[in-house]
Formats: sequence, C-alpha cells, structure tokens
Amino acid sequence: MSKKALIITAVIGFVVIVAGVIFIFGKKGSSTQTGIQNTEEVAISILPNGWQSVTSELLGISVEVPPIWRVGYINGNIEAIFGDGENQGLSVGAGLIVYGYDNPNSLTPENWLKEKGITSFSRITRNGVEGISYEAKTVEKYYKDGKYRSRVLEDTYALGNIFLSQGKIIEATCALSGPNYKTMIPTCEEIVKSLQFMQ
Repeated sequence: MSKKALIITAVIGFVVIVAGVIFIFGKKGSSTQTGIQNTEEVAISILPNGWQSVTSELLGISVEVPPIWRVGYINGNIEAIFGDGENQGLSVGAGLIVYGYDNPNSLTPENWLKEKGITSFSRITRNGVEGISYEAKTVEKYYKDGKYRSRVLEDTYALGNIFLSQGKIIEATCALSGPNYKTMIPTCEEIVKSLQFMQ
C-alpha cells in the first residue's frame, strides 16, 4: 500500500473527531476549567503546573490536558478541545479524544489499527501496558461529478496511541488542523504521552 493511500485511509476519522468534539460541548455535562464537574464517570483536577488531570474510572485511565482546553465526557469517552483557533488568532484548532472500545474479537492493537487501514506504527509501553503509536493526516471525503472522492488535507496532523487494557481497546488521538498546526505538535505529543493506566 502506498504512503499516500495509507494516509488517505488512515485518518478519515479526523473530521468526525473534530465535529464530535465541537458537538460535545453543546451537551449537558461538559465541563471547562472554570466550571469543572466531577461525576462518577470522570474526575478533573488541576495539577501544580496548571494542566488538568482527567481520570476515568470506566476506562481505567488518566490523561493530562493544558489549562485552556475544554474537557467533556460523553458515552464513556473523554473529549477535549482547544478553541477554534480563528477567534484566538492562532490559526490552529486541536482536539483530543480518548475512546474505550469493546473488543469482542480479541484484536491486538496492531490488528485494530490495520482494520482502519493503517499499517505504519511504532510499539510503545505505558505503565507496563503495551501498545502502538501512529501519525497521520486527515482525509476529507466528498461527492463530485457522480463519484465519491477523497483528498488529503495538508494542514492537518493526528497522533494516536492504541492499547489493549482490561479487555478493551483504549485509543487516544490528538488531532490538529490549520496553517499553524505544526506549532501544536509538541503539545499533542505531551498530551498523548501523559496517558496512564490505573493499576
């Protein structure tokens, strides 16, 4: 499979992720740094460095996000968003989603990712839990001239980590878009690396 085909197949979900993250903050139960809501499902606390620590008992994980990111929790998943970029003059938008998927077919993280069409990844370990890491670009699908088409959106980036924990696939993806997306890659890396599993 060519690298271009890999990229195209790899990140179709980015648009869905960003749309879902934006949608989530209109829902009841979302929280922000100024209105933190702890529930039975998720606890948010402020760390000494100002970042937010988000812990999900259901997923068995914790993850850290910067102080100005809005954090939400819906259907058992953690979602966080960094503005829309345009209003803040940053020309970049960012989102984090941590999903917990049931795994009835007992797929490994590698096979889970391959089912999405991504074959290039590296192996990682977090708290003794083995997983994989991948990078990709966003693919936009559209309909034109009687055909479905797709194109790679160049000003995009996604960093994902996938683990198998407690029988579930845990996937954390940080996605960026906008002409200055590269300025946020270190933040994305720090967020995704902060994912920890509760023992």
